Amino acid sequence: TMNDPAFVEASQALGRRLMCEGGQTVADRARWGLSLVLARPAEEAQVQELVKLYDPLFADYQEREKDAKQLATETLGPLPEGWAPAEAAAWTAVANVLLNLDAVLSKA
Repeated sequence: TMNDPAFVEASQALGRRLMCEGGQTVADRARWGLSLVLARPAEEAQVQELVKLYDPLFADYQEREKDAKQLATETLGPLPEGWAPAEAAAWTAVANVLLNLDAVLSKA
């Protein structure tokens, strides 16, 4: 599911929600995202794992703006004015991980 176009688009939408509604810090956004997808309060260890995931993603996408813009916008569309592609791409990648957690996916 991680590279499925529907999941990528859902990850873009969730990543944007994390940026808009999740709070001001990386930890706040990670905590909010976990609570949202798991429908329960996030455990601090889970939050810290997502923070450790976000930081290098953000740094990498700052160096690769074209790739960042592609991940953050194809297929959902342009970013809101003033949004940094690297930040949006990093949150898209984190959102993709959130949507692919075992506790989120239902297995038949």
